[in-house]
Amino acid sequence: MGKAIGGLSNPEIRWENTVSANKIHSSEEKRRESLFKHLEKSVASKFEGSKLSPFGSLESGLSLKGGDFDLCLQIPNADEKKILKRIGGMLRGQGMEKVQTISRAKVPIVKFVDPRSGLNVDISINNTLALYNTKLLSTYANLDKKVRDLTICVKHWALHRNLSDSVNGTLSSYAWSILVINHLQEQGVIPNLQSGDDRVIVELEGKEYDVTIDEKASIGNSSSKSIADLAQSFFLNYATRNWDGEVISIRKGSPISRDEKGWMNEE
Repeated sequence: MGKAIGGLSNPEIRWENTVSANKIHSSEEKRRESLFKHLEKSVASKFEGSKLSPFGSLESGLSLKGGDFDLCLQIPNADEKKILKRIGGMLRGQGMEKVQTISRAKVPIVKFVDPRSGLNVDISINNTLALYNTKLLSTYANLDKKVRDLTICVKHWALHRNLSDSVNGTLSSYAWSILVINHLQEQGVIPNLQSGDDRVIVELEGKEYDVTIDEKASIGNSSSKSIADLAQSFFLNYATRNWDGEVISIRKGSPISRDEKGWMNEE
């Protein structure tokens, strides 16, 4: 592990420095809270029965600093494209910059930059499943500091190697978070929060989803494994994985076969 400095080995110091340099600081959190309140008042309040909610990596605590601020506007019986166009007009009228309405995406969004806070913001309509996914990841992040720290290290690594851009064929930020959680489950650092016989099922847009989360789970004594050790085992784990036959599943807490998942192998 190299020569020890101040009780920590060189690799461990490097990983800890990576976390410190890339985690969200209180000043960014305050800017985000201020912008959220402004958008609640100036945008969400214009739609009857609506609710604006943050989601994504910033909300779960698994984001690098400077990450996009994802918001979901829930509106009953919404015409998403018309609403997004209207929101785009509102934002331009408020002086927001680089306002762009992307209505043909799988999840239609309005993208813009708030010039006061410098935050990049995405607003989607009725993206409710993402709120449940964020709650799950946030619960994992609150179990143990190592979840946040390892996720920040891995995302920093992926970002600087152009491996965190789903639009261009690599993994999304969300996918990297899932890989970290799966690895920490397999290493015995965190438990599976979706196990057990009692299930919570919700219906969204005519489909049923299992959104079970054991919010009372705890880990007792934290693992003695360092971030350096977990980072090394993370890369070894996924570099030697049987990707032709296995699929990652944090719900099960262990790999499942491609046949069981219904995913066909492709050349």
